[in-house]
Amino acid sequence: MSIGLKLLVSLIDSDHGLDQYARMRPEGALFMGEAEKEFYEFVSGHVLSYSKLPSRGTCKEEGHHLLPPAQPEPPEYYFSKVRERYVFYQLKVMLKGVESELNDDQPSNALGRMVDTMSLCQMMVHKDRLIDFTKEALSTLEAEYKYKQHHGDDHGLHLGWSEFDNMTGGLQGGDLITMVGRPGAGKTYLMLHAANHAWQRNLVPLFVSMEMKPLLIMQRIAAMLTKTPITGIKHAALPTKLLNNMTNKLKGIAKSKIPYWIVDGSLTSTVNDVVLLSRQLKPGVVFIDGAYLLRSTSRVPRWERLTENAERLKGELAEALNIPVVISYQFNREVKKGAKAENVGLENIAYTDAIGQLSSVVLGLLQDESVETLMRRRIEILKGRNGEQGSFEVHWIFDTGPNFMDFSEVYKPKTKEQGYDEKGNDLAYV
Repeated sequence: MSIGLKLLVSLIDSDHGLDQYARMRPEGALFMGEAEKEFYEFVSGHVLSYSKLPSRGTCKEEGHHLLPPAQPEPPEYYFSKVRERYVFYQLKVMLKGVESELNDDQPSNALGRMVDTMSLCQMMVHKDRLIDFTKEALSTLEAEYKYKQHHGDDHGLHLGWSEFDNMTGGLQGGDLITMVGRPGAGKTYLMLHAANHAWQRNLVPLFVSMEMKPLLIMQRIAAMLTKTPITGIKHAALPTKLLNNMTNKLKGIAKSKIPYWIVDGSLTSTVNDVVLLSRQLKPGVVFIDGAYLLRSTSRVPRWERLTENAERLKGELAEALNIPVVISYQFNREVKKGAKAENVGLENIAYTDAIGQLSSVVLGLLQDESVETLMRRRIEILKGRNGEQGSFEVHWIFDTGPNFMDFSEVYKPKTKEQGYDEKGNDLAYV
């Protein structure tokens, strides 16, 4: 079966097919033969008209019966193969033309043919990172506009804090999100809150713990999802009522068809390990707690290793698999206890500047344990994808009932000064 058809059906079968299609933006020139071209025209026309890929059932109804079965590799694999095929045939035709020009004693023409073909091939190979606005603006923006009309503006991954989620519109595939704080600031609990939020919305999380064993992570997740005091779980000291409540809720969780993967860091000690495992498990979002502990396969100084790892987490994991990746890092020693937010920036992330540069979003945890922070913590937005700034508060409740293990956002009513009416409606749209 042709590689072009395999690409298109792998996109149709993928859970993130439309996002992958939009990122690839495959052109008709990539498809060869009548069957490939005809099916491509049908698929691209369906996307343009309805902002979604057609289902297999729709394809059959429209006369496309001879489609290949589900493919074992992700769409990106077949896209690379389609581009390789395109380059192969372009170069083959070019070589015949160059030979003819040289036989006719026309070296300048031969050189021009070579330069044109090489330029064309380079543009096709790097098409996902190279855009011709004049030719692609209408189709690209129209597809995105129609998609948001049908599915809403905030269709990305939410972390579970409404003010931040509304501000960003949801995290997208390719985003690298960093939570940074001093040791013991609570980064792991906040990452687990976000992972739980994703799982509760039917998105498969992969949580890689470089600092804790899986049992400790499982205890925390169980406590948070069942609203059970974590201390009672750790020390096997829960009252019967709370123990029965946790047990019953965990039995219900066991019936879920959505996996929630927890990985010991010793199994994924390098970026390569994380990428390979992610390709195998196909998560919708990856969390790496303590990403600065990831090793490198090359023997380089620590800062070079961390820079290289950051670039690979962004390029080979987030962008290549088109999923958000959330990591945790530490502040450097210059950030003292009680440091004010206005005195802390991306340059204060420990070990490497690459994290601040490559991250779409950076959230900072600056507050230490004190009387004022026993029940609440403030999260600073040190960097936003679209320049978002500010902070928001979350509950910081562990063993105090009735809302055990609560890390949700502290609700603050919208005010008229902020542009909202008494019902919380944005006055600009009322």
